[in-house]
Amino acid sequence: MKYFLSVLLFFQIATSQACEIDVIAFKGLQGHFDNRAFNLYVAKHQGCAYVFNWDETNKALALIQNNNRPYQLYGYSKGADSVRIVLEKTNRLPKFVITIGAWRSVDLDFRKYNIPFKNYFDASGLGQKSPGLFLSNVPHYQMQAAINDLIWKVN
Repeated sequence: MKYFLSVLLFFQIATSQACEIDVIAFKGLQGHFDNRAFNLYVAKHQGCAYVFNWDETNKALALIQNNNRPYQLYGYSKGADSVRIVLEKTNRLPKFVITIGAWRSVDLDFRKYNIPFKNYFDASGLGQKSPGLFLSNVPHYQMQAAINDLIWKVN
């Protein structure tokens, strides 16, 4: 009986923590990234978080290719360019893409993939030709939290 209850408890815990979606994120240069803001974003999506450095696109691609779970891509700063690279190389598209604080020269117009996406730019993105929302009054390092506030009023 103890064994049965232990197994039952294990499965209840495992299923209650199941993810609705994987959220695959890329950090900016030198590992810049607001983990707190990202974790709040993931929790709002009932997701599982996977965070990579901006230059680890191959690791993210392996994760995408080795499972069938739905996923989102999330790129902060230099990590926004990593999102672009993953989209060019993957054979399975995400359910949604969000980029935050990308530099003005990165092509983030993902309409050609026919997937929903949102780009949020700060002053470093002024002159950006890709569609998105500019928040020129928000410092770069506060953009992730500001976007959460904009979407859900959570920070």
